[in-house]
Amino acid sequence: MSADVRCLSRPLTEMLVYRAFPSTLCSWSSAHGRLKLRDFECPVSARRGIVRHKLTDRYIQTVRPPGSGRLVVADTEVTGLTLRVTPSGTRSFVVRYRPRLRPQRSYTVPGAYPMVTLAAARQRARDILAAAKRGVDLIADEKRLEAERRKTQAAARTLGELAAEYVERACRPHQRRWRFVEQRLRNHVVPVLGDRMVRDIRRADIVELLDAMAHEKGLRQQVNRTRGTLATMF
Repeated sequence: MSADVRCLSRPLTEMLVYRAFPSTLCSWSSAHGRLKLRDFECPVSARRGIVRHKLTDRYIQTVRPPGSGRLVVADTEVTGLTLRVTPSGTRSFVVRYRPRLRPQRSYTVPGAYPMVTLAAARQRARDILAAAKRGVDLIADEKRLEAERRKTQAAARTLGELAAEYVERACRPHQRRWRFVEQRLRNHVVPVLGDRMVRDIRRADIVELLDAMAHEKGLRQQVNRTRGTLATMF
């Protein structure tokens, strides 16, 4: 190592060596004032920003997880694709893109490596980036189409069927008090509107249901909760 490099501070020296050898870790020896290199580890100083490196399966499999925070590696083959590594060793892909005349956005590819392969992540990134160059937000369009599909699918069922699916998929896995939602729907909504097709239910039907709960059944405290449940379910 040259005398000029030895005069540099430890963090700066580590960064310079890492940029020259991206797949190495700089290990400082205080006894000799030298740097030792070990394969496929990321220096602490490099973790503070985004490391640029051509992603390969071997690199992804052998790169060391950071001690804290997360390691972000930008692929040099497909601009916009990044690899994120957490301290637990989870490896996932993120695509950064900017549709024309719109702010930059990011999309996390569902699933983790190796279930999501590098080839699949690159192809997904290419599709998103190509659409962005045309001014199209591919991810936003996909979400909109999926929401429309679910809305159309839900409208073809009865309210009772929709309520049962809502409890099982949206409430039970995520709410500790999901049984209260289930009980509210079963006792107050399903007996009145359960056999009606969702597409045939109008705002006036909901208003009539809530008005009956408040004035005929004396369940004023349940009105707002039932209204909130129905708003979320629809």
